[in-house]
Amino acid sequence: MGHRVGLRVLAFVAMVQVSVSMAADKATKEISGSAPTVCTASVTASEGSLGHPGTRLSGHLTELCNDVNGYRLVLAHPSGLTDASVQLNGVSVPLNEGATRTVITDSNHARYLVREFALVLSNGEAGFPLTLYTEPKGAIF
Repeated sequence: MGHRVGLRVLAFVAMVQVSVSMAADKATKEISGSAPTVCTASVTASEGSLGHPGTRLSGHLTELCNDVNGYRLVLAHPSGLTDASVQLNGVSVPLNEGATRTVITDSNHARYLVREFALVLSNGEAGFPLTLYTEPKGAIF
């Protein structure tokens, strides 16, 4: 009887080892990591785009943001601008006359874009400082 019990134990151990090695063949491997958050925007002016007040300042706007929750592209400007706007691929975004910043883009996902950009000023407005910046919506790494 001792041999039969011993053989049954050995057979059971062998079955367990086989099932473990079969499970190892089907195991999944996971690699994880994190990348730093990158959110940038820049305008490259076209030749001859700087002109007199009332003319368009134009070029290409490049947006890049890897935040999975998206980002906002904001233009900081003086308050009180009348009839001023930004055009992106020909679509007009009026500048907020009563504020010092206007959200130009509000995206809910990461993306890379290059678009035609133009700043349209009313005739009476002279040169003034502008700042274009991005605000990631998610955690910043």
